[in-house]
Amino acid sequence: MLELIGETVIRKIIDAAAKAIEKKIDLSDLGTIKLDNRESKSAIEHHINMISHWAAEISFRDLRGSKKFVDSFVDLDLTLGPISTRNRGHASGHTRVTDLLQHNENVVILGDPGAGKTTSLKRLALSALTETHRSGRGKTPILVRLRDLGNSSLLSEILGILGVRVSFDDELSKESKDKTLIRIVGQYLRNLNTLLLVDGLDESPFSERENIVRDLRDIILYSKDYQVVLTCRTADFVYSFENAASFAIEPLSEWQIQSFAAKWLGEKAGEDLLKQICGTPYGGTEVLPLTLAHLCAIYERTGSIPEKPRTVYRKIVRLLLEEWDEQRSIKRESRYASFDVDRKEDFLKAIAFHLTIISKRSSFNQKDLERAYLEVYERFSVPRAEARKVAREIESHTGLIIATWSENYEFAHKSIQEYLTAEYILKLPTIPPEKAIKLPNEMALAVALSSDANEYFAAVVFAVIDRSRGTLEDFTHPFLRRTLLEKVDFCPSISLGQFVLALYSETYHPSRGQLRLPLGSGSDVFSDFLRLAPVRESVVSVMQMLQTRRQIGDVYLVLPKENASTFTMLFKSIGHYTVDNRFLELMKV
Repeated sequence: MLELIGETVIRKIIDAAAKAIEKKIDLSDLGTIKLDNRESKSAIEHHINMISHWAAEISFRDLRGSKKFVDSFVDLDLTLGPISTRNRGHASGHTRVTDLLQHNENVVILGDPGAGKTTSLKRLALSALTETHRSGRGKTPILVRLRDLGNSSLLSEILGILGVRVSFDDELSKESKDKTLIRIVGQYLRNLNTLLLVDGLDESPFSERENIVRDLRDIILYSKDYQVVLTCRTADFVYSFENAASFAIEPLSEWQIQSFAAKWLGEKAGEDLLKQICGTPYGGTEVLPLTLAHLCAIYERTGSIPEKPRTVYRKIVRLLLEEWDEQRSIKRESRYASFDVDRKEDFLKAIAFHLTIISKRSSFNQKDLERAYLEVYERFSVPRAEARKVAREIESHTGLIIATWSENYEFAHKSIQEYLTAEYILKLPTIPPEKAIKLPNEMALAVALSSDANEYFAAVVFAVIDRSRGTLEDFTHPFLRRTLLEKVDFCPSISLGQFVLALYSETYHPSRGQLRLPLGSGSDVFSDFLRLAPVRESVVSVMQMLQTRRQIGDVYLVLPKENASTFTMLFKSIGHYTVDNRFLELMKV
């Protein structure tokens, strides 16, 4: 169990570390080299205090205040290998974050943005401090955040943390100095019995990364009596380190999700939160610790999650695109100057649309990705031949597209792909009928996201009726089901009622122009849709209008053409129309 580390305990740990730093290092065979460790005690005191506070709390924008780490942490599963598997059957071996200290091996922890890499380091730091407190034999945690290096080298950063200054003989070559620094750093790490936590290889500057990797290789390769744990986003990890095992963080299991929510909110409130999430299209995004933490924080603050799912889609996309890095003061460099955050989002919307059309499934391979890339690259002024590189940058910078296994990719969640696709469709000058009829979920989302849900619903219905060559059931059922889930903001209108009836008629009695009101067929999802107050009111208004024209025998519905003009579409009846009692009862006409 973790425990809060008191000031007295921290003082004992600092004193022990300071004594270890003062141990003499034999450099007699290295020529004129001077070590100055007079500031070591104050430096190590500052660093251990920093780590104890850093590891003890979590904080981000949605929180009402900082939260104790021990009140929210759930032990994460790790899979041996470079990529986590959403299908756990592919996993080649499992361990837990808490097991890493016991194994005493060097480890690279890989994961997508928000998967819990830094959180895992906090857990390890607290475990090391706790073990030192209990047994006096624990490791001394030293944290290096690579985003903070600037122009400094990794070796210089470690020595700076330890308060050690090194003076060289000017005649030594750079190569000799580097080898000497490795030897000095390694000796100090051994003396301290160090747990060296190196956070965010993906966050290090491009210009320094090659040197950082070189130093890491040496530190890891020659490790003895100390342990190195490095984190990196999966998409950015293109390296290999001898004497280190790579583990990928697994998505949260159902039990872990329940435990996380219960720890954060209490058992009853945690159950309520998960029940609310379960009834939304984004159910499943909570397998990402970052998303679950934000949903917990929102629930804690408001007592519920956002009523409209689209609010959560936007939140997740912006969180992964920008806010998470912004909150941690990280500025990621792009290889492509025009790819700022907004540009990445537009690019992702275009890619999501074309991948949805091309692959027709949630996962896609490199060939699918390249085909989609070739559809959009010119509009975004990116090189034609660099599909893989651009996709990899977006994967590493955002986590919205992630590698799964065997050169396959997928979006972080199906609902996120649908949301990005819907946003893309919404900005097209016209609705493409041949594509709309194949994308019922995305079209429902587009209705929800539009500035006028009534008008966009009418445009979608007109487009799919115009394209249909038979029954529309394969479109209508998922379209209406998703519309219900998205809690679309309809308002009562004759136009809405007309298009609801037109969709009903063409779904269950396709006649290519002849309006047939309900004759006993239908579905539960359509019945549920008709129970929406604005929909019901709109349909009742049309029904009442039709009742007054019953003797005429012709029913006129005004539908907009794609060119935004209007025309009168004449649905010819056979002299009368019939409405079944079930429908009348539902509508209470």
